[in-house]
Amino acid sequence: PLQIIHPTRVVPGPDNTAPLLILDLREARIAQETPSASANNTISFTLVARAGIQNQSSIVISGLTGSLTPDSLHLPVEVAVSSSFPANSSVAQSAASFARTGRWSQADGRLQVDITGYVLPGVSYTLRFRLLNPDRGQRPPTVYIQVKGSSQVPTTRMQTAGGNGAPL
Repeated sequence: PLQIIHPTRVVPGPDNTAPLLILDLREARIAQETPSASANNTISFTLVARAGIQNQSSIVISGLTGSLTPDSLHLPVEVAVSSSFPANSSVAQSAASFARTGRWSQADGRLQVDITGYVLPGVSYTLRFRLLNPDRGQRPPTVYIQVKGSSQVPTTRMQTAGGNGAPL
């Protein structure tokens, strides 16, 4: 006799175990605090990953050309999580998954920040760092983001803020 098997919904596994879940950045935005020439400028970038980003990975921002900030192996980086989570929650504490300094290369306008823990999927992380603006006006550069290491996302163009909020 012919046996009919009816479709059944399969419940995907948690976090990164869901079948065919591919890591990408659902959100990758960058902005600046001031457009003034030769000013110390806080650059902020926000990212939201579709899947978790593993330890021993790095976030690489490139294309921030024109800054007068010299190369640095220890450029300070501040990290914040969306304020909708209580400070003592595991989500808020996951901000510690990012190194507090990054490697800055002036020539190619590149900042690399190591990931030292697990970056949660679907959580909005904002990283801030300071650069010295160029001493004369320039058009805003095209800025890219990439994840390298044990987790990987190919180089992707970042969304930039409009007007004076566009970086550098």
